[in-house]
Amino acid sequence: MTKPSPPPRWWLTRQVLAVVVLPVSGCGPAADQAPNQEIDRVVGQAPAVVEGVPSVILFEPDGVAVGTPTREPVVMDQVGMAFDPLILVVPPGQTVSFRNSEEVAHNVQVRLMATDSVLFNVSTDFGSSYEHVLDEAGGYDVICDIHPGMWASIIVDGARYHTVARSDGSFVLEGLPPGAYTVRVWSKDASLRSEHRVEVARGRTELALAGGA
Repeated sequence: MTKPSPPPRWWLTRQVLAVVVLPVSGCGPAADQAPNQEIDRVVGQAPAVVEGVPSVILFEPDGVAVGTPTREPVVMDQVGMAFDPLILVVPPGQTVSFRNSEEVAHNVQVRLMATDSVLFNVSTDFGSSYEHVLDEAGGYDVICDIHPGMWASIIVDGARYHTVARSDGSFVLEGLPPGAYTVRVWSKDASLRSEHRVEVARGRTELALAGGA
């Protein structure tokens, strides 16, 4: 298979949009929090971008049920000659609607990264959409065969909270409730993926997650 073309340089400085299927309540400071009071935040270092794809850091709190699919499909759109969002995180069993919102013919090919096997390959004309349930945990490549520069990644994981690292691997996640967590670091490079047990405290918690397992 011909690998998708690497993303343009401007993409690495673009804000990466990621969908949290189960939103973090209180991601920002609480309404009654004093303006000068420090916001609870986790800051850290994960592996840097690999083949244009940033690392994703997933937080699963102890004693809390894993994320479950939403009733309505989560949308990955094709607009402006790009997939939106570029990084999508959903729980297993989530229905994803692949939509074409621009007057250009596209297609959507989704491949499971672990095996490089094609999950599906469908045409998406203007105004059309295709829905698919993603049951298997792991990473997926999403490309448009017609326009090789168009690509995205989907991470299927049941963790309640997540954040997408910057191109250098640094990350910040605000408003994470204090407590014990299993943290999974996902990278396009399987050798850089890892799992950690961490304790998130009030105020600022620093994590070094750049190494592989």
